[in-house]
Amino acid sequence: MSTDLQIDPTLRAFVADELLPGLDLEPEWFWATCAALQRALNKHYHAGLTVDGAFGPLTRKALQRALGVTADGVIGPVTVKALQRHVGAAVDGQWGSDTTRHLQLALNADRF
Repeated sequence: MSTDLQIDPTLRAFVADELLPGLDLEPEWFWATCAALQRALNKHYHAGLTVDGAFGPLTRKALQRALGVTADGVIGPVTVKALQRHVGAAVDGQWGSDTTRHLQLALNADRF
């Protein structure tokens, strides 16, 4: 598996635990959302990511491949619009609280 960052093994084990309850809907992007996204990318798109909660270049590129946009690791308006369409958020190209909330809902429903 590929990892974006080096983190404490104990924290990595906690973050990678697939038995964690669903995400709380939060307006901000936190490591738990990223870890859930990494699990979804591994499950549905065979991304081969280490679930570490880090939104590093490997996770960003895996997200872009899953969304069908150029996998350059830059999360700009094209990637955000594709994500917004994918999760049913308002499409404006800006990653704000509405996009995060819709992503969390999709991840909780296992429909990413």
